[in-house]
Amino acid sequence: YIAEQLKLELSEEKTLVTKARDRAKFLGFDIRVTPQSNHTKKTKSGSTARNYSGHVMLEVPTSVIQKKLLELGAMRIDVRNGTEIWQPTYRGKLVGRTDLSILDQYNGEVRGFCNYYAIANNRSSAISWSTVSIKPWPVNTVQPKAKLLLNIVLSRTSG
Repeated sequence: YIAEQLKLELSEEKTLVTKARDRAKFLGFDIRVTPQSNHTKKTKSGSTARNYSGHVMLEVPTSVIQKKLLELGAMRIDVRNGTEIWQPTYRGKLVGRTDLSILDQYNGEVRGFCNYYAIANNRSSAISWSTVSIKPWPVNTVQPKAKLLLNIVLSRTSG
């Protein structure tokens, strides 16, 4: 039908035909359908509601967040006792800028990421989780700059 009626060709490497329950990656999202369930649950008000099932879900995978942070040079991954620990890094390329410019750079990166993934079903947990890990970013860049300036001022005044 696709080739004959629509006159479209499918790329073998880009086309994925899978069960809806399995995750498929598309434009940085994981797409899946939640499994069917006859379960009910109690809401906060105490009434009974059907379980959220059989719906299409768009999710931000942790690997996408990790890849973006590594791409920006904003973090490194340390492995301690077999556990990955995400560490913010010093971004020396930004040190020549004003503090406000550094914060603008970080805010733009975070805002762009958050806006792109705003439609994801797990956006609040993924974004809040990633912002917890990136809060020290600006500090790691601005703090060494401040120490450098302090050392310059101290060396000039102590002479």
